[in-house]
Amino acid sequence: METDQIQKKAADPAPPNRANTNPPSPWAKSDTEKTNVFARHLTEVYKPHDDTPDPEITRKLTCRPSYSETLRAFTTGKLQGVDKHLHPRKAPGPDQITTLMIRKLPQEGIKAILHLLDATTRLGYWPRSLKRTRVIMILKPGKDPTDVTSYRPISLLPVLSKILEELLLSRITKDLPSQTWMPSHQFGFRKGHSTIHQCHRLTDIILKAFEDQKYCPTVFLDVNQAFDKVWHTGLLLKIKQTLPYK
Repeated sequence: METDQIQKKAADPAPPNRANTNPPSPWAKSDTEKTNVFARHLTEVYKPHDDTPDPEITRKLTCRPSYSETLRAFTTGKLQGVDKHLHPRKAPGPDQITTLMIRKLPQEGIKAILHLLDATTRLGYWPRSLKRTRVIMILKPGKDPTDVTSYRPISLLPVLSKILEELLLSRITKDLPSQTWMPSHQFGFRKGHSTIHQCHRLTDIILKAFEDQKYCPTVFLDVNQAFDKVWHTGLLLKIKQTLPYK
């Protein structure tokens, strides 16, 4: 029997990198040097809003309502349902735990994970280990591979963190009708809503203004690095004020 031999093309060596500064920074050639260059670049890019503690905001965030309800525990069926929707071949986070590992766990292992996730929501504490990510730098199409700004960072989250996010999202969307806390014009990150629907909404507003013989001024804003520099403390306060405490 003849064995087919598949010759794989050798991967091109990764080029040296440097920050596009004035004057240009030294070339980074080794893996350690490249890691440090990308780390310094991302530190500057993802520098959040000035997070100097504001006593009034801190007080509002730490003040708990006078009432509280016991959170329902997550069930085995819910966890396994979320796990089935996660791609089994997705790259793992820094803990190297894959979706397939979770799927193959015995019932005792599933119960242990449920205990951990229930404790996280009950205590309002997200373990530090579930916040850590493995960052992979992906070259943007047509960009200079030697410039650190030509790369897009991709964060690989721990599988347990993804599962908890999905469980919380399912609970929020099912227990709290979106009409009660989300603006009707919010289309991003909503199931059943897309850019096409938003375009239809905008077109309808413009046509209605024409029919009523009115002006329809429009302002489009493209905020540079809005997500990278979001004011985290202010965002947490807005979430607390918007979503009921349950």
